[in-house]
Amino acid sequence: GSQVIPSQIATMGYCSSGLLGLATAIPITLMSVSSCASYAQFVTLGSPMAPNFLAAANFFSAGFAALLTNRASHTPYMVSSADMTNMLFLRMHIHNIAAVPLGDDELFPTLVVGLHVGSLVLAFLFWILGAARAAVALNYLPYSVTAGFLAMVGAAIVKGAWSLLKPLPGQSPVSLILGVFLACISFFLKRYGVPTNLSSVGSIIVSLTIFYTWVGSTGATLAELRDEGWLFPGHVEPLSAAGIFEWNWSQVRWSAVFPDGSCWGLAFVACVNRALTITGIESAASVAPFSIDDEMKSTGVATIGVALVGGVAMNPSAGMTSLCKEGAAGNLLTARLASVFVGLLQIAVWASAIPLTNFLPRFLLGGLLMMMGVTMLVDWAWSVKSRVDLAGMAVVYAMVFVSLTIGLIEGISLGVFFALCITNVRFAQLEVLKYHVSGIHFRSGEVYSSSQRGALRKYGDSTQILGLTGFVFEGVAISLSKYIKEVIRCTPELDTLVLDCFSCQGINDSACAHLRKIGVLCGDHKVHLLFANVSANDAQLLRQWNVESKWVKVGGSLTSVLADAEKRCLEQGREPFYVPSTVLTLDGEAEKSQLEAWLGSEAARELLQVGRLEVVRAGTKLTIVGEHTDRIFIAIPGHSDMLLRMQTGTSVKLADVVATTYGAVCPAEALMGGHNRSEWVARTDSIGMFVSLELCANMPIALPALMASGMHQSLRTIDQLSSWYTVNRGGGWNGVTFDAVTAPIGQGQGVVARRPRSSSAGGGASFTASAPSAGRHVPDEVVPPSKVGHANGSDKKDTMRRSDSGSHLVAAVLEAEGEDELVIPKTASSEAVDEHNLWLNRLSASEGDNLWKNRLSALEGVNLRGKKRAPQTVQPLDDLFATDEEIAAKQSAVASTTPSGSVARALVRPLLTGDNVHDHQYSLPAANESRVNQRSGRQCGGVATGTQRQHPVLARLRSGRMESFPDHTE
Repeated sequence: GSQVIPSQIATMGYCSSGLLGLATAIPITLMSVSSCASYAQFVTLGSPMAPNFLAAANFFSAGFAALLTNRASHTPYMVSSADMTNMLFLRMHIHNIAAVPLGDDELFPTLVVGLHVGSLVLAFLFWILGAARAAVALNYLPYSVTAGFLAMVGAAIVKGAWSLLKPLPGQSPVSLILGVFLACISFFLKRYGVPTNLSSVGSIIVSLTIFYTWVGSTGATLAELRDEGWLFPGHVEPLSAAGIFEWNWSQVRWSAVFPDGSCWGLAFVACVNRALTITGIESAASVAPFSIDDEMKSTGVATIGVALVGGVAMNPSAGMTSLCKEGAAGNLLTARLASVFVGLLQIAVWASAIPLTNFLPRFLLGGLLMMMGVTMLVDWAWSVKSRVDLAGMAVVYAMVFVSLTIGLIEGISLGVFFALCITNVRFAQLEVLKYHVSGIHFRSGEVYSSSQRGALRKYGDSTQILGLTGFVFEGVAISLSKYIKEVIRCTPELDTLVLDCFSCQGINDSACAHLRKIGVLCGDHKVHLLFANVSANDAQLLRQWNVESKWVKVGGSLTSVLADAEKRCLEQGREPFYVPSTVLTLDGEAEKSQLEAWLGSEAARELLQVGRLEVVRAGTKLTIVGEHTDRIFIAIPGHSDMLLRMQTGTSVKLADVVATTYGAVCPAEALMGGHNRSEWVARTDSIGMFVSLELCANMPIALPALMASGMHQSLRTIDQLSSWYTVNRGGGWNGVTFDAVTAPIGQGQGVVARRPRSSSAGGGASFTASAPSAGRHVPDEVVPPSKVGHANGSDKKDTMRRSDSGSHLVAAVLEAEGEDELVIPKTASSEAVDEHNLWLNRLSASEGDNLWKNRLSALEGVNLRGKKRAPQTVQPLDDLFATDEEIAAKQSAVASTTPSGSVARALVRPLLTGDNVHDHQYSLPAANESRVNQRSGRQCGGVATGTQRQHPVLARLRSGRMESFPDHTE
């Protein structure tokens, strides 16, 4: 057979794309030519400019724009044509020029040059909007105002079409009826899914065919048709193609060619319409997403060229672009060729110099105008009601009514007024308050003693924290100021008011003026106003406004600000904050006593046998997030000040979560083989000891005590993170977060805390101890603001308040430090009570029951059974300050007495492999076993490859046996 070479295949591809592009371009050209002729009649109606001149200028400009704009656009389907908003602007400009007293020789040149100048003004506005990146900003107009602008344009087009179709005296109204009929057909077809661009093409073809078939059958002449009203009155002489470029420059009245103030409102509407049109084209017909501003800029350059040469500014047409996309069927080459054919065909119509206005029936051109106007009016004044509320619809109808009865400029002015009012009202209603809680439930993360926590529960409402969100400007600053004034009025005991600006996006000058007044008010009431988490720029702006004073401070983190407020609260409750001793005593008795009171005498003896006390300097980082460590640092209570930091993101610094002077295991997760989840830092010179994990695994008494203390630390961390999570969920659809103290204030302030779904923060832990006192009663259960009520009274026993999180028993035990009795709340579920009893029964059934309960009681200061317990006796250790040689010898002795397959190997194994231990079982695949052997440098026995083993430490805890650590394989 014959062979087809690649060049022939390419030629065939170009031919098929060209034929398909031509077929796509014909209906688009037909619709564009008809609209150009219709707009020529509309613009020149009542003006001295001849419609055939403007029609010829429209044909040339539309063809030239189709060629230029498609090449400049980011989408290959782009087609430009005459636009309603541009024509309204040019119509007003032409009529304003005609109203100027001009001589007969000046009129035509001035009108033509004014047409070019008006089009250039529009084109430059389009380009400037894109270059200034402001085109997208037009989309931020209130939707109801935008709908009103475009509905006004549709109403003006309908009004102009009615004027075109209205019969003269003695003429038949049939043309008017047929024009309205065409518009109605398009409207009803659109309701059944037929686009206006398709129905208009069909109307043109069917109308012309029927009309001239009837003319041919009746033998009517063009003069008779004009007299009867079928054609526009007045015979138009043919105009040469070059006639649109011929005028006498010397006769131009330059003072009249520039648009006056009455035209600028329509220019604004044209800019809005262009931005909306390009936005719609980008979402519906773009090959890839592109910037609206870039498209406005590039197509604006093309429009400038068209306005300079052709004299009429054209716009991208969403309807014709859609036709081009459908006809091209996804072939980009076909789409480009279709736009080329559209441009060439329209230039051919211009070059033919045929006065189409002499032959196109009046009802067709007027009907097309009315069709487009009705479509626009229905889209933006009727169909929009499903997307706009009643107030928005009132805005739309008011603008349309004013434009029809008074004028377009007045309607546009009314729209701008509505836009300003709606925008200001909406800005004033923006949320500025994210949460509002008190110091009773929201703390800094500092660990306090039982008596100190009691003082904070009693006087914590003297500290209140307001979390701000969004951009603070004059709109929201007014409502925020009112809310803060109400907080000060409703809280006579208020001592510290904290404004957390972490979620703020900025503060402007007007807001600073209001905040300065709030600062003065706080000073008059002797309330400390503290700004936390303020950005550097906002802090500088606040200081420039002299917001800072004796009672107002700007700067610092929320944690540090709350810690200072809590210390003032403790001084008020006569429970001052204890400053730890950082000097190591000569005999070590003080440190030893604190360690024994914390972990127990036996655990302290084991630790002091293998480690010695030393001082770490302030600022020392003991752990690094994400790394594994082979030793822990045990900070001595009362002689150390440790800070736990956690990573909350890779682009922000570590967050200060928990700080304690009551001892710490740094890091506790290392005891379970995990990597460091946090960073421990010494805030001051701190006393403690470093102990390796190998040695910890061989301590039958100290290891469980350290793990219990580590669990205590983890729960405190979880509690603090939970409280942060609760307050940071405030704002948005969830509403403002309140607690039991602040909820009554939030209920009465509907501007700032207006959402009905406001949530409640119940404190840091799952159960928080409540200590009601006279005049400072806190409800037992934290409930939403609508359900806040009175509890049973202050003479009841201290109870627990419940929140949504689990771990009821552990949280209750940890939170009951120093209390006489542990009372399960009435609101607790039966499952929580069953869990509590089951855990106690498990402890009772195991060996060493009293030892374990007493050990946990020593940690928490309360017996699990709710009975008082005498403190442990402190016994001295003679070897507190052993030398390095003595410590090394004791370490060797302890290591030599460890049985094979002990917990040391099981504890070090997950540490070396990097695996985490989940629950009470873990598996060790063969690959990990070999890797452990290589990394540890010794044989690891006692574990069958691929078998499930009970975690040795947890097995020890459950069995209660303290004397050995045997392996148990399941």
